[in-house]
Amino acid sequence: MPIVSLDVRTLEPCEPLQQITAALTHLHPGELLRVTHRQEPHLLYPTLQQLGMSWQSRRLGPQCVEITIWHTHSQAAAKLASQPPA
Repeated sequence: MPIVSLDVRTLEPCEPLQQITAALTHLHPGELLRVTHRQEPHLLYPTLQQLGMSWQSRRLGPQCVEITIWHTHSQAAAKLASQPPA
């Protein structure tokens, strides 16, 4: 099952949201989008809900958050998302 990685830590405000949203248009059921961001992207979460996506986030450091996103109805992706990254 593919895991798509996207690092938006160095992008200026608004660009991370745009890049993540663009990546989601190519995310197929069963795939994960793993985003590395410098902060918790609270403005993204309502958009994810509207798009039928689920997510989980975890802080990796003082300015590093990992957000894993998948289609809500994909049980295989949800199971993969619950496993620690390799």
